[in-house]
Formats: sequence, C-alpha cells, structure tokens
Amino acid sequence: QTCALPICRADGPGKYVAKPAGAPRQESIVVNGRSNEGDAVTGRKEFRVKRIPDPYMFFGGKKAGGIPAAVARGQQGIIAKNDDFVFALRYNIVSFDMIYAPRSGPVVVEPSTSNRFTSGQQTILGRLRGGDRLFFSKVKVRLPDGTTREVGANFTII
Repeated sequence: QTCALPICRADGPGKYVAKPAGAPRQESIVVNGRSNEGDAVTGRKEFRVKRIPDPYMFFGGKKAGGIPAAVARGQQGIIAKNDDFVFALRYNIVSFDMIYAPRSGPVVVEPSTSNRFTSGQQTILGRLRGGDRLFFSKVKVRLPDGTTREVGANFTII
C-alpha cells in the first residue's frame, strides 16, 4: 500500500491519513490490492487536498472583544474550534499564557499546560473589573494531523 502524498500513516486497520503539504491542489489516491478471486485490482480517486486551517480560540463563547466580568469568572478554560471549516475536527489546546492587564496595577502573566484554568488564573478571573484587559497568548493547539499551531485572542472586561 502506497500513498502519493508526502506523508501517509496508518490510523487503524484499513485506515490511512494523508498529510498534504504546500498549496491546495488535486491529488490522486491509488490503491492496489487483490480481489477475492486473487486478481490484481487497482483503484484511483482524485481528491482536492489542503492544509487544515488554523482554529480560533474561544473564551466564554467568544473569539475576542468585550465580555462581562461575570461571564468571564464563570469559565473553566478555553477551547479551540473552527466553525468555518467544512469538517468538524477536534482541536486540543496544549498550553497557553493568560495575561491580565488591570486598569491600574501591574500586568500579571499566568501559564497553563492544558485548556483548563489553573488556580492562579482562577484568582485572576475573580479580580476582573470593567475596563480590565485579558489576553491569551502562546495558545498552542494540536490539530488532528499532528501539527501544533499557535493562536491567541484578547478581551476587554465590560
């Protein structure tokens, strides 16, 4: 069994994942095998392939902008998704930094090694007041193709 694309890996019995690189294009998937009678069989199918687009980071159901302090305090973490892509994929947030910039006072940076808020981040959420800024940077997201991408977002507390 061969794969014409740059990388191909088995994903369970009879399942394969093609990882296209470069610009969107047409590719041929060729399958060689044997029929039940032992005859050689070849199948060819054209597919349009392209890279999975970057996901968006969501906090309190929003990508960015204003968010009420009460809504922000009620969150347990952040999620990544891309509703604009044709396939519903699962994205895993590996780590991120929460940056808290209050209206007055020092800026605080708190890291997390998952999509869930740490106790330090929960403390920050408890301090939120109108006019404060909350940034999520270095949000590392693992995609289904095994790659990791970095996204971010910022919010103003209203």
